[in-house]
Amino acid sequence: MALSSDGTRVIVGGDFDHLNGSTENAIGAVSATGNGALTQWNSRPIPARVGTRYSGVTSLAVSGPTVYAGAYGEGGGVFDGRLAVDTNTGNLLWKDTCLGATTTVAVQNGVVYSGSHAHDCSSMGGWPQTSPATYQRLLAETASSGGAAKNQLLHWFPQINYGPADSYYKQGPWAMANDNSYLWVGGEFTQVGGVAQQGLTRFAPTSVAPDVDPAEVPYAAPTVTEAGGGKLKVTWKTTWDRDNANLRYGVVRDNAATSVHTTTVASNFWTLPSVSFTDSGLVTGSSHYYRVRAVDPFGNARSTPNSASVVVS
Repeated sequence: MALSSDGTRVIVGGDFDHLNGSTENAIGAVSATGNGALTQWNSRPIPARVGTRYSGVTSLAVSGPTVYAGAYGEGGGVFDGRLAVDTNTGNLLWKDTCLGATTTVAVQNGVVYSGSHAHDCSSMGGWPQTSPATYQRLLAETASSGGAAKNQLLHWFPQINYGPADSYYKQGPWAMANDNSYLWVGGEFTQVGGVAQQGLTRFAPTSVAPDVDPAEVPYAAPTVTEAGGGKLKVTWKTTWDRDNANLRYGVVRDNAATSVHTTTVASNFWTLPSVSFTDSGLVTGSSHYYRVRAVDPFGNARSTPNSASVVVS
């Protein structure tokens, strides 16, 4: 349950198909006073049960005139993502289409955070279904609730596992709370960011805790090929960062103190483009090797190993 911001309505979510005798599937609203009579609820965002296929609401969070809900589902093609509804009218504002049961939602500073076992967000421009599945247990998306700016998946992918008692859902996070600064997450996980952390953790914006994490590994050495005319071509596969979409890459020749080339590339864990740079004006017969540094907007850096040496023709 969640109380509307003006205190007049109680929004109810769960695994039901009737509310006060009226057909309401998994979400609806009643008066906060008197006998709790039904109040206006214009949308039916959770599909009705069809045989063994059904969805239910697991979590509600109110921010201003909007209630945000997380859902789980059983059976193929059911809804188990997140949605936003106007608390005064029950009008559906947006509904995302990531697949993977959602157990908790929280709203902070215009962002909807959620705990789930999301495994296919390709319909929202995210990662596709893989085999074995790639699970992302914490997500962030814009809380925007109108106009052309509908909700959008944001680049925030913390590493969090699921506990041994949670082998069926592979969920990990089960509860969230925030104070508009820290975002608290509780659940059955045993690690956060690859470090032992049992069942309870918190995240903070960079105004509270600086970003000190570099890009991910593995990060392979670049490939260097002879390009003729005093040139060598350096090619590398990009890496990715869990909370920064854009990384600046610096190409370093022969372990010099400065880069001979820099470029900024957007990447994520499901899209890792390859990038090339041709180093020119090199002396014929000289030999060179290269490495590439990936630097995030906060100056955290990670370097590839050195390439093999190549002779300039």
